Amino acid sequence: MASDSYRTLEQAVGELRTSKAGKGAAAAGGRSERDSLMAGRSGEGGYGASVPPGGAAAEMSAAAMEQAQLSQERSHDATLAELEEGLGDLEQVARGIGNEASYQIAVIDDTTEKTRRADASLRERSREIVRIMQTSNVCWMYIVILVLLAALVLLLATASF
Repeated sequence: MASDSYRTLEQAVGELRTSKAGKGAAAAGGRSERDSLMAGRSGEGGYGASVPPGGAAAEMSAAAMEQAQLSQERSHDATLAELEEGLGDLEQVARGIGNEASYQIAVIDDTTEKTRRADASLRERSREIVRIMQTSNVCWMYIVILVLLAALVLLLATASF
C-alpha cells in the first residue's frame, strides 16, 4: 500500500523531470539536462530556465504531489482501518479467553471443594474401619476364649469319669 503511493510519487517526479528536461535543453541550447534543470535556481524562474514560477509545470508538480499525498493518506487510512479491525477481533478473542478462564477457575474451585469433602469423608470412614477392626478383633478373642473354655470344661468333665 505504501509502495503504491511511493510509486505514484516517483512517477510524478519522473514526469516533471522529463517535461522540464525537454524544455530546459531546448531553451539552454545544448546545455546538459542537469544544468538546464538547475539553471533557474539563480533567479531565472524556478527549477527550469524555460518555465516561469507558478507556470503549468509548477502547477502540475503541485497537483501531482497533492495527488500522491492524497493517495498516501488513503493508503494510511486503509491500513489503520485494517489495524482497527484486527484490534477489535483481538479484543473479542481476549474477552473470550477471559470468560473461559473465569469459567475454568469456577470449575477448579468446585472440584477442589468436592475433593476436600471426599478426603474428609474418606478419613472418617478409615477411622471407622480401624475402630471396627479393633472391636471385631476383641470379639474374636472373646469367641476364642469361650471356645477354649468350653474345651477345657469338656476335658475336665471327661477326665473325671
